[in-house]
Amino acid sequence: YSEVIPKGYDVTRRSYDTLDPCGRVLYLVDSAQAPASKGRAWPVIGNFPKERFEASSVGRDDDALKGVNSAHGIRTTIKMRLADQDSTVELWTVTVQNATRRLRQLRVVPYLEWVLTRAMDDRFHTQYARLFCEMEYVSEANAILAWHKSTKSLGILAVDLAPEGFLTSRMDFIGRARSIWTPRIVETLDFLEARDTAPHTTFDPIGSLMVSVTLHPRASRTIRIMLGYAQKREQALAVIHQHLKPQTAHVAPSKRRAQKSPQIG
Repeated sequence: YSEVIPKGYDVTRRSYDTLDPCGRVLYLVDSAQAPASKGRAWPVIGNFPKERFEASSVGRDDDALKGVNSAHGIRTTIKMRLADQDSTVELWTVTVQNATRRLRQLRVVPYLEWVLTRAMDDRFHTQYARLFCEMEYVSEANAILAWHKSTKSLGILAVDLAPEGFLTSRMDFIGRARSIWTPRIVETLDFLEARDTAPHTTFDPIGSLMVSVTLHPRASRTIRIMLGYAQKREQALAVIHQHLKPQTAHVAPSKRRAQKSPQIG
C-alpha cells in the first residue's frame, strides 16, 4: 500500500492482517486461453496465495523495489520507484517477456482499491468511508482519477499506453460470490470503453485499467504505470504528463443515442 506521510492518508487499501489481500494487484490475462483454465490469468504483484499462483521474488534494486515473476511461459519484471524525492506518485516499469516460441496476446490489468483517508477510518468505518469517492476517466491522460470529497484528496491510476478499457466498481471487477483471486473480469474482459466520463460514485470504489500487449516469440514489451496522490485535478494531470507522457488513442464519438431520464421511478 501507499501512505501519504504528512497527511497520514493511505492511497490504497493495506492488508490489515496476513489473511486479507492488499488493495493493489497487477494481473496478466492470456485471452487465448479458455476463461476457466488455470493459464487464463495470474497475479504478478500483490500478497496472493502462493499455493495457488507462482510466487514472485521481490528485492531492492538501487532506488527501486523489484519484483520478478515467471508463469505460463511469461517472465514479468516490475520496478517500482518514486517519480522523485518530493513526489507523491509511484512509477511502475513493467517488462513482459514471452519465453515461448508462439505469439502471445496478453492484457496487463492493474487493480487497486481506493482509500484516500486514514487507515483506521477505512478499517473500522469501511462502508461509510467508501461513500466519499468520486471517480472519473480522463482519456487525455490514460487515467482514472478518484476524488475523496471529505479529505480533499485525489488518487491517480494512469498508464503510458492507451488502455482498451477501465472499471471503477469492485462488484463489476470481482463479480458475485467471487474473490480477488478469482475475479469475473479476467474471464469476460467486460471493461468499460476508455472514454471520458463525468465524476461518479460507486458503493465500492476501485481503479482498474486494461492494456493490450502483443508479444512475438522471445520478444518483450514495457509499459509504465503511475499511481499516487495529488491535492488537485490540475496537479494530477500535470504530474502524469510530466513523468508518464501518455500515448493517447483517438476514440470516435459514441453513436448510441442518449437515453432520456424517466419521469417517475
